[in-house]
Amino acid sequence: MSDSKMDKLARMAPLPRTPLLTIWLAINMALIAQETGHKRIHTVQAATGGGSMLGDVNISAILDSFSVSYDKRVRPNYGGPPVEVGVTMYVLSISSLSEVKMDFTLDFYFRQFWTDPRLAYRKRPGVETLSVGSEFIKNIWVPDTFFVNEKQSYFHIATTSNEFIRVHHSGSITRSIRLTITASCPMNLQYFPMDRQLCHIEIESFGYTMRDIRYFWRDGLSSVGMSSEVELPQFRVLGHRQRATEINLTTGTPIH
Repeated sequence: MSDSKMDKLARMAPLPRTPLLTIWLAINMALIAQETGHKRIHTVQAATGGGSMLGDVNISAILDSFSVSYDKRVRPNYGGPPVEVGVTMYVLSISSLSEVKMDFTLDFYFRQFWTDPRLAYRKRPGVETLSVGSEFIKNIWVPDTFFVNEKQSYFHIATTSNEFIRVHHSGSITRSIRLTITASCPMNLQYFPMDRQLCHIEIESFGYTMRDIRYFWRDGLSSVGMSSEVELPQFRVLGHRQRATEINLTTGTPIH
């Protein structure tokens, strides 16, 4: 290749870029006042088989009693007040961001909190909260939460399903799960290569409206956290922010 052609190619080569990326973790939902306060709890590891005992308390009998007249197809308080579902997130890593595919991939803990009076049980000494295996989730009603802009996702199952359920004697449920999601992120490349991009995660109920479920940030402005080790090559992560909104669809007002 001649020197003149080499010089021409050199002039056409793009300048080194130092792009910036802002992660916006957003959820469209109804704003609801939250209760504050912290209590020390006693957690009991429970199993559904074999008649597990804690002192003179039969833990398995408590769990078996939940299935009596329980219909997981029906939400708690059906026909009454909507179920209030608290949400928190903690981002562990952002593994990739593609300007070609216009998406990004992140790994995070996702927790939901709600109350199901049908799962309340009599408080006994040392038995305030039951921690049960992830298979227990198949037996109870859970919010039909989904990620609107998700392209692909998977649950972590090594060495077992990365999920836990806690049932408080009042019927309060805590569900925590680890997820990896690839979500769409429309980008404006007008100022490439010195651009800033704003990516978001949008969380909604798939089928319920606000008459049935209302989401809220459980810990207020501290509901979304991010590990200090989150970083990407060629990108600088500026931070995150959160919000709550409501939108109207032809089928009603979903809990977004």
